[in-house]
Amino acid sequence: IGGPVQLIAGGGLEDSWGYVDGPVGKARFRYPNGGVSSQDGRSLIIADTSNHALRIVDYATMIVSVLVGPSTADKPDSGYNNGEFSESRLSFPSGVAPFGDTVLVADMGNNVIRCVNLTSRLTTTLAGHPTRGFPGYSNGPAASARFTLPWDIVLSPDSTTAYVTDQLNNCIRTVDIATGYTGTLSGRRGFGMFTPAGHADGAADVALFDSPAGICVSGGLLYVVDSASRGIRRVEIATGLTSTVTFLYGYEPKGIATPPGNTQLYVSTSTSILRINPSTGDVSTLIGGNTDQGGLWDGEGSDARFFYPTLMHIEAGGRSMLVSDKYNHCFRRIHFEEGAECIQCGEDAALDQASSGTCETYTVTVSLLWQSDLASFNTASPSLLRVVSDLAVVRPDYVTLMSATPPGDPGRRQEG
Repeated sequence: IGGPVQLIAGGGLEDSWGYVDGPVGKARFRYPNGGVSSQDGRSLIIADTSNHALRIVDYATMIVSVLVGPSTADKPDSGYNNGEFSESRLSFPSGVAPFGDTVLVADMGNNVIRCVNLTSRLTTTLAGHPTRGFPGYSNGPAASARFTLPWDIVLSPDSTTAYVTDQLNNCIRTVDIATGYTGTLSGRRGFGMFTPAGHADGAADVALFDSPAGICVSGGLLYVVDSASRGIRRVEIATGLTSTVTFLYGYEPKGIATPPGNTQLYVSTSTSILRINPSTGDVSTLIGGNTDQGGLWDGEGSDARFFYPTLMHIEAGGRSMLVSDKYNHCFRRIHFEEGAECIQCGEDAALDQASSGTCETYTVTVSLLWQSDLASFNTASPSLLRVVSDLAVVRPDYVTLMSATPPGDPGRRQEG
């Protein structure tokens, strides 16, 4: 059973979209599609897709601010511009991947791959040329490459290559991090709306995809959500050879993540997170309700609810997973805790196993980290006050763990 689901940032109500900075409970997003923890573990970076911005949550202060994009005082229009953060513009940013002090962004609306450097505070284009309306398909040097709705992005294990799901070109692209040189790893070559779409396994130039969405890497393999065909695909990095793990008929899969060791795959659907054994293709529900029971509830197992969660990210140590709850306009975290099935091995985990290195587990605790804004919240659920418990591991100087559980009825919907 998956551990508690926790609201991290956003209004936490289906109709609470907007473009507002400030404390995490008051900040507003609009259809966020992806997010990752920075490599130093100090912040959460969110692709606020329909606000055309990258937002950042500072874990020390739990304050949300605009990283790249228009000020929240301005209308969040899309655009394309490199340079200083305050002048840079994005168009429907989607997948994000950390790379040292840089965040790689699948700038979906501009059909390019962007680099956002957190140290220099500059935005540049790694590959592609901004083309709206009728984009294209082309391999080659960075400026010559063309994409059609790049949706998600992930780094190779050695961090030399980015893999991109080129959604309307129905293929998996490669981008050299150093040069931006772009190629195609798997998927029959084509152009935009004329690209062959379907489902076919086989060699790189034989395989067919149909709107590939989420992507994750594990060793020498990529796992891809082939959203329109409802297939979970496996692609060998060395050869592009493509096969099918399983089909998720009756679901609407989008995002995918896997912890270290590749023992489980986690796939987001319209209302739940599924767990898949990549060796057998067996499917079970990790978190969430039935496919027709979406909503916004924190909690454990089948008590939790989502509304079209999309991209996911396993955090350092495999102790928790970030989930972009897109239609709830917020960001959630799933904790894996003592007594739950281990995120890495799927077996019952105990704290005394941590020393073996195979089951690093811990107990989710309750803490107050809403600071002076606590009084403004309606504490309708204990989970509203849950702090990112793995933050105590990353930044122990910022967190005081407590054993107390705040008052409230866990069955009520979040209202803070």
